[in-house]
Amino acid sequence: MSFPKPQEMRPLPIDSYDESPANSVQNYDTAYYHNVTDNMFLLYIKQLNKVYQNSSILGNYYYMRKVTQKAVDNSDYKSAGMDTSLYTYNWTRTPSGYNDRCHTVRVIGSGGKISVQAASSFYFGVRPAFYIDLSTAIFSSGNGSVDVPYIVDATSNATPTT
Repeated sequence: MSFPKPQEMRPLPIDSYDESPANSVQNYDTAYYHNVTDNMFLLYIKQLNKVYQNSSILGNYYYMRKVTQKAVDNSDYKSAGMDTSLYTYNWTRTPSGYNDRCHTVRVIGSGGKISVQAASSFYFGVRPAFYIDLSTAIFSSGNGSVDVPYIVDATSNATPTT
């Protein structure tokens, strides 16, 4: 699966709202944007849709997030919602696109649906993404799925790219 580079963040000027990842990309290619070249980032809605389209390869819930036990242990915020067995809300980097909701951002809900929330909300998590240069990465195990993620060999002699 490949995503366009450099990464693009585009506000969506949509006329209607849809919870489906497949339909959340409406008007995406005609919106205004600016290029972002971060090495680690949150998915924007078009990348999320690409991952969703590859669910048969990656797994049905690959684009969603579960809280890790390490995150729970290290957090001062305690809540029943921080259950490591549940999928939880996480941010995308795509603004909502509604003219009257310029303070909101699209999020991925616990059931996998797309919704919008105020950017000031503090109780959502992140599911960071990054590109792996397959010509230099060495995987010690895994297949890239939710259940068997890639494990990158930290002792690789590969030269990191910047």
